[in-house]
Amino acid sequence: MSFRAVQSARIAMGSFAGHLGNGERPKTHAGGRRALQALLLVSWALLSVAGPARAMPYSLTMGGFDVVEHEFRFSGFKFAALLVNASSQVYFRAQPDQGLGAAAGTTWFMGPFIAGGDVGVGVVDSVVATSAGIQFSASGDVPSASGSYGTWTLTGTFSYDEVQQQVFGSGNLAVVLDAPLQLAGGDLNLERLSSNFIADFMGMGPTGDMQLAVARYVPGGDTEDELWIPTDDEHFPQEKMSHYLDIEVVGAFNAAFDEHKPTNRLIFSSPESEMFAGFAWDETMQNQNDDNVGIDHLVDDAGSLANEFLFTFEFVSTPVPEPAMGDFVALALVGLAARLRIGRLSASPRNLELMLDVGFTVTLIQNRFERPLVRTIDE
Repeated sequence: MSFRAVQSARIAMGSFAGHLGNGERPKTHAGGRRALQALLLVSWALLSVAGPARAMPYSLTMGGFDVVEHEFRFSGFKFAALLVNASSQVYFRAQPDQGLGAAAGTTWFMGPFIAGGDVGVGVVDSVVATSAGIQFSASGDVPSASGSYGTWTLTGTFSYDEVQQQVFGSGNLAVVLDAPLQLAGGDLNLERLSSNFIADFMGMGPTGDMQLAVARYVPGGDTEDELWIPTDDEHFPQEKMSHYLDIEVVGAFNAAFDEHKPTNRLIFSSPESEMFAGFAWDETMQNQNDDNVGIDHLVDDAGSLANEFLFTFEFVSTPVPEPAMGDFVALALVGLAARLRIGRLSASPRNLELMLDVGFTVTLIQNRFERPLVRTIDE
């Protein structure tokens, strides 16, 4: 549109507005009609130049029946959900894979708690869809065995890469305790990564939402990385402490639901507080709906005079890759170990021989795990 046309339209609009400025109902006459026509002409011209409005890819919908569920969507695809259950526990579930048979797997219970208490309770304070992702804020109490011992606040943003089909998140966690941590009666758990591992599903071997977990104490990992399989004993290696702790829970094909479960990776960092990893599997819970695996980032309570803690977090969820032949062999060995542990297989020399060497099992899985992902946090 030319400058002269814009000027003429402004004059016409000014004339039309003048009829509305004296408090009288405008009369219908030729000048008013011309002004209105000019206004519509300008509006059409501006829309033509700007083009049609582009819809923002991120959106929110509400779901759930017995829970409050904030569904995170990208171009209509539900890639994650932020939920609050009947016990007021806030948790996050990612579903990056758009393929058939894909579903959310390992759950991130976001509320910190003192060992001996249950997962922290809280509320979702805000959830906002922006052009860059879904921003959220949640807060609540820090439970301990004797009651509430402080408060927590978690803020951040989740986004989705539709090409690589990955969910990303980053933000901050603040924990303020009522007294020094050393008086709390237990370690500070920053979260609970809950998953499912069944030792023997209908006689076909192990299945579940996960295969194994890996803890890294430096960015990118090193020789001190720890690999944990649910059939191992519970493991809380306090001799390994770091201001950086990356825990990756490797997903699996869950035969109980015929679904592919993603790999979830959660990193906490703090310039002041050191952390260690905790791993546990309850072999007495062998139902496909049981959250029988618990994995945590922990801060040691011994000698800690601090009562305020600040962490940054990074999160990535990736579709589990298709299994290689080595994975099937390793999975079979893990299944034998699992059935031995829960008493469904006798520890005969023949069965022990079938198990081969635990180190061989770990090596097979480690080789598969070290194959690079399409994209990782470290990149």
